[in-house]
Amino acid sequence: QNELAASYIGRDVMSWDDMVPAVRARKIEGNYGSVMQFWEDSLDGIKAQGSHPQLFLTEAYENTERRAAVYDILIGMQDRHGMNYRVAKDGSIKLIDHGFSFGSPTGWLNKSDFAEKYYGKEITQSEYNSIKKLVNWNEDVNKFELKQEVIQKLRDIGFDDSKIGLLELRTQTLLESGTIKLPEAYQTQNWSRLTWRDNPTPW
Repeated sequence: QNELAASYIGRDVMSWDDMVPAVRARKIEGNYGSVMQFWEDSLDGIKAQGSHPQLFLTEAYENTERRAAVYDILIGMQDRHGMNYRVAKDGSIKLIDHGFSFGSPTGWLNKSDFAEKYYGKEITQSEYNSIKKLVNWNEDVNKFELKQEVIQKLRDIGFDDSKIGLLELRTQTLLESGTIKLPEAYQTQNWSRLTWRDNPTPW
């Protein structure tokens, strides 16, 4: 469910298909799962740091790193470290492995190396416009709300109202604050396990 939802939001809604992989549901021997697009001519983040450190100094890396931070906040990424993204030959970031995403404030882990680096930074106009594709402005309650077609798609994938509500809350926080940050509930919870807010040391 998380893989499908992350791909839908990043590619179909936000049009960040240069960074977010395509995912398709598959049933094999009676078990449901998913298959993910393989990013050719790329290295995982840890290997790239060791063998091609110059890639991390490119404009392509910086531009996609910022968007990755926004995306990880939006989808409630819980597990973004050097093995869960890849770096292409031009330095651009290719994201993978969103099984642990759409986390809650009390989730077992809430970590993103990208979000840690850019936390509190202003969102660019381009990033704002991409996030806004998820929502409509409701004048009656004076706030952004997820579009009905987005809600329906997530329900079709298997999301419950709690997960959808938290996605809406994170979206509202990004748009209303104009900064890369989590909602207050995530910031004030006394998380009992490792989080990138409490322990920012990369894995």
